[in-house]
Amino acid sequence: MAVGECSAGGVARRSTCVITVAAILCAGALTAAQPDARAGASAAAAQVDAGVVTMDKLWVTSLDIPGANIANALLADLNGDGASEALVTMGKGRESSTVVALDLESGAEIWRVAHADPANSLTADLLASPGEEVVTCSGNRILVQNGATGEILAGRELLGKVRGIGVVQTTSGEQLIALTVCGDESDDLVAMGLPGLAVRWRRTVAHDGSAFGDGVSKLMCADIDGDGASEILFVENANVLRCVSSAGEDLWSTKLGDKGRMYPEGVASNPPVVADLTGDGYNEVAVGCFAGALVVLDGETGDELVRMRFGNESHKEVLAKRRFPRFIRNAIARTGEPIGEMVPIEVDGSTGSELVFGCSDGLLYAAAPKWEKRVWELDTGGDVYDAPVLVELADAGSGGDIVPYLVAWHERRVGVLALGTGEEIVALPDGVGASDVLVYDVNDDGRDDLIIVSASAQSVMAVEFRAVVDEGER
Repeated sequence: MAVGECSAGGVARRSTCVITVAAILCAGALTAAQPDARAGASAAAAQVDAGVVTMDKLWVTSLDIPGANIANALLADLNGDGASEALVTMGKGRESSTVVALDLESGAEIWRVAHADPANSLTADLLASPGEEVVTCSGNRILVQNGATGEILAGRELLGKVRGIGVVQTTSGEQLIALTVCGDESDDLVAMGLPGLAVRWRRTVAHDGSAFGDGVSKLMCADIDGDGASEILFVENANVLRCVSSAGEDLWSTKLGDKGRMYPEGVASNPPVVADLTGDGYNEVAVGCFAGALVVLDGETGDELVRMRFGNESHKEVLAKRRFPRFIRNAIARTGEPIGEMVPIEVDGSTGSELVFGCSDGLLYAAAPKWEKRVWELDTGGDVYDAPVLVELADAGSGGDIVPYLVAWHERRVGVLALGTGEEIVALPDGVGASDVLVYDVNDDGRDDLIIVSASAQSVMAVEFRAVVDEGER
């Protein structure tokens, strides 16, 4: 299907199954730094251990996108009715992709647009009209579509391929589209506005020949100082985090560390995260790096506040082999494994958020930068690259209370975890993995459901979890 063509349709079906907790409960490789939090989560696990968990498969939709091996998704109110739809991008790695809008009540497909190159999409209310618009960058082209119908409202060719995309709120309240555009010798950070996608301002970053990537990458837009306008965070030439205003003016920049091939301490591996991580009422900025460094910066000045390291345990076996030269072992001893996407969540009940993320050592971590400690860690049986999501599920063992949990996933597993310890409470059946997971009340019963997006299965599935315990155990 050519760019700009839309189609409607979809397949939806409903089934229900009951899974015994004894068959799917898994404690994982858990280390807790907060004894009180561990006790609370263990009690929550015990409440469902004697009974069953019902998994109600609300619907499954096949997207039928040949060769798909990557997928991601987001929630947005595309038609302005107050309910969210899902926008799913699925494709064949670096070759092609398709953006599909789905109704979440039934799983029916609303529209789709195919692209010859990988696509990067977001949604925003750019025209102050009912429903959000969809902004998609693919190759060197940007499209703005009507969220309800997929109709193309604006588009233009760019001078290079797009690496990152974000939405910027200006001091006047206008929404701009921020893009990082890759050129041969330099990259541009560009802000565009509607109508017409006119360029409002542009910044150019010269390439420095970095082995880990030139120019501009890891774009993130957020209101750091709470004044209602966005700041733009981006990584420059792999290891410099820069913050600019919504008008493109410099606010601060910080070198995250070295980027040598042997010791890439400061090479950013994920987009920056903005949250109050110290409990002082002000936002900090956190970024993870390829050598396992988690760096937390003052949001106002960019000054480094905390540096922690993750993933170095995976090097113990190599370090024990004396046949390697000492300079190699010394370099390896200072490194960890790449940190995946992070999410700020209050895990231990103290003031300020913790960061939860996967690392390429195969573990999922909850870290408290304010204490410079790990709250817990869990072996999920695979590398978790995406940031886990918070979900509020009905826990019948607590009298029907709504209890917050975490959901973490990789291509072979989707697990529901206790917030305070990371202990896995329940998981989808063996072999059911995900490329992305969304949280939404699909059946409008006041309780969260999970929307599982799978590139390998080329499908999207809505699932309802409910914990049910025996009457004698209540």
